[in-house]
Amino acid sequence: MFVAEVCWQIPINATSEQLDEVSYGLLGILFKNGQIVNRDFVIAVKDLTMRSIVNVLEPDSLDLKYANKYLLPEIAKAIDWGFSEPQFEIIGKSPNVSEGVTCDCHPDSYILHTHMFDIGSPIKCGNCFAHIPLYRLPKTDRSDEYYKILTWQQDYWACDTLQLHCTTGERFSIRQMSDPNSTLAKQDGFDFKCDLCRLVSDISCTIT
Repeated sequence: MFVAEVCWQIPINATSEQLDEVSYGLLGILFKNGQIVNRDFVIAVKDLTMRSIVNVLEPDSLDLKYANKYLLPEIAKAIDWGFSEPQFEIIGKSPNVSEGVTCDCHPDSYILHTHMFDIGSPIKCGNCFAHIPLYRLPKTDRSDEYYKILTWQQDYWACDTLQLHCTTGERFSIRQMSDPNSTLAKQDGFDFKCDLCRLVSDISCTIT
C-alpha cells in the first residue's frame, strides 16, 4: 500500500461548486476504477493549491494507462474552468507493511474477500491471497467501472461493522455474510459462486 498526493492549481475565481466538482469528481472516478482504495476523501485548499491524500495499491496505480472513459473528459472540463491538470505523486509506503500487499503471480483463481478493516481490493489472489487491483481485471458492469463489486464491498463492511458491535443488527449481518443465498451474496445480480472455480463469476475466471 502506498500513500499518494493528488494536487491541482486552481484559478483565483474558482467557485466552491467548481472546487467540489473538480476534486470529488476526479477522486470518485479514480475510486470507482479501483485506482485509489480509500473510501473517504480528505481535501485541503491553501492559497491557489488544492490537495488530497489518497491510498493506492501500486506505485503506478494513478497512471493514465489504467484510466477509464470518464477520467480524461473530467480532466478536460477542469482545465476549461482554469484548473491545472492534476499532478500525482507517491509520498511513500504505508507504515503497515502487511496492509495492501499486491499480487505479482499469475492467479489460478480469484477470491472475493473483505472485512471492515480491509483497505484494498475486494479481489484476492487464489494462490497467494494478496490484493489484486481492480483495474487489472475486466469491468464488472457496462458503465466501464467496478461499481457492483465496490458496492458489495462497502455493504459487506457495513454488515461486518454491525456484527462486531454486537448490538443492533448483529444476527441480520451475520446471516447476510455467511449465507451464500443472502441478498448480500447475490446483490444486484452479483453472484460470486462461479460454475468453474466456485469463487467469482462476474470476473473472468482463469480456470479452463
